[in-house]
Amino acid sequence: MNRGWVRVMLISTALMIGTAIAVANPYDKCMLDHAASTKEASPDGVDVIVEACIKSAEEALDSEEGAKVRVNFLYGELVRGLGELGLILQVYNGSSYDITSITVGLTDKATKTQRLYRRELWYSYNRGPGIVSSYGPRYKNRFIKSLTSGEYMFPIGVLDVTQAELFKRYDVVAVSALGVRH
Repeated sequence: MNRGWVRVMLISTALMIGTAIAVANPYDKCMLDHAASTKEASPDGVDVIVEACIKSAEEALDSEEGAKVRVNFLYGELVRGLGELGLILQVYNGSSYDITSITVGLTDKATKTQRLYRRELWYSYNRGPGIVSSYGPRYKNRFIKSLTSGEYMFPIGVLDVTQAELFKRYDVVAVSALGVRH
């Protein structure tokens, strides 16, 4: 009788594991498929695998999920004291996706010319004193996780506009987002 019960438990456990594997999202499945490669890899090597898995699994957020993402824009020094200006995105990700990229459009109000900027790395904006000397390996900054919020640096290159003039001269909008669904 014990032998039969053990057999039922083994079959039941195998079915649960098989079901869990079957419902894994494509990103997680890709990472599981490459787990052995990441074990001995350098952080740069792991980042190459993470980026490849993201590219194979990411998709555009549909309008319903996109509506759950809130983005506000600030413009200022990305790192205090170094002078480089850029956008600071305040993001609330209420979607069921881990966001992998956001495309932002800057439209000149006078000429109606639009420039698009896409960002795929999410380094937190530091409001505190001092300079952050390291954000860790790149692969740890590839996502804005689902149901989280934060402020992220978004470099846009050199614009001939002061901090006070950016929003007077340009309309700034989040155009699209890509992500990995849970």
